[in-house]
Amino acid sequence: MTFESVGGRIIISQAGGVTSPDSRITVRLVDMSRPEAGGITVSRQVILTGPRGRPFPIEFKILFDSQVYNPEKKYALSARIEEMTGDERLQYISAYHHPLPMNGRTLYGINILVQTIC
Repeated sequence: MTFESVGGRIIISQAGGVTSPDSRITVRLVDMSRPEAGGITVSRQVILTGPRGRPFPIEFKILFDSQVYNPEKKYALSARIEEMTGDERLQYISAYHHPLPMNGRTLYGINILVQTIC
């Protein structure tokens, strides 16, 4: 296997945001080629924030097998942040999938915008 990566920052739609203590951040690289399938996860990164939470922006890096990559397919990134309390409440989510200009190479500097869930 040969690995490539996608990296960047998760940013919030309002200034000064911080995740709750002990949150789980999940960033997914998704194959969006079949809309009826709702996106198939190619790879993901899970980040735990720890007991103090974490301020935005939050850095991420997803590794994926470059042999899985197909230039004829469409790929996107999505992110969600959940509190790891008993009910795993959703805190933030990306409002839409962020399309990627995938060309089989490592990509950096991608921003994923997340919004607060009310």
